[in-house]
Amino acid sequence: MSIIINPYAFSSSSPAVSLPASTVFNLEASNTDSYDGSTDLQTWKNTIASPADGSSQSDYDAWLGNDGTASTDDPSFSTDKFVYDGADMFLLKNRTTFTETLSRSDQSNNWWALSHFKTATLAGSFISIFSASSSSATEHGAALLIDESNNRLQLWRRNATGNTNAINLTSVGVIQNNTQYLVIVGYNSSTGAWSLYLNGKSLDESGTSTPPTSTTSSTDHIGIGGADGAAGSRFTNGSEQYQFAMGNDSLTSGIVSDLVDYVNNSSGTSYS
Repeated sequence: MSIIINPYAFSSSSPAVSLPASTVFNLEASNTDSYDGSTDLQTWKNTIASPADGSSQSDYDAWLGNDGTASTDDPSFSTDKFVYDGADMFLLKNRTTFTETLSRSDQSNNWWALSHFKTATLAGSFISIFSASSSSATEHGAALLIDESNNRLQLWRRNATGNTNAINLTSVGVIQNNTQYLVIVGYNSSTGAWSLYLNGKSLDESGTSTPPTSTTSSTDHIGIGGADGAAGSRFTNGSEQYQFAMGNDSLTSGIVSDLVDYVNNSSGTSYS
């Protein structure tokens, strides 16, 4: 498996472990090159100097909250993590071809997403781990959510005709209150093939679900912990966000291994 040289591998702010070559962006609370808590306080910076899709590094920087203005929707930073208060989220500053086509059924887009977070109390609705569409049924895009009504992970595909197709990635009861999770999901937008690793392990959860026809790109920015232009689907008060990353390749065991090693090394966890 080819790997990308981590440009921060030799700095004191980032571990000397590499992310996969397919990584497009990586937002990491424990990396001071991503967020140092003292400068540019409204920006969570992408650590990937040369994103795999050819975009510029800063194309994948994210706002704290919905924009560059300090507000009540900004997560609070605490040493090596961000803490949500029930109304907070992050929003990528820009849209790119990669982010706009995650759910395009007329294009063969392999992609993976990683989110490292801790739940607080699940409240019975939905939490957007990430969303490339707003909550409106008239929008295109994809989203990874926690269904709080039954504590399981879902992948949504939306095609702007009111057809929101939800894939149940886990069985009921997998996601619990006050628990740290490393979620890695892979998807192909044209075939509907998907796979999931939770805390570094495959739960034998994979399959193919016919995607709804979607031939239009999303016009929304990717939201983390919420959705662009939507007030709901936020992490509940006391939840924590450590890292979020995405890449433009199919999710292989080698990529999963690289991602898990990176998270373990940067956060001191022991996922395997």
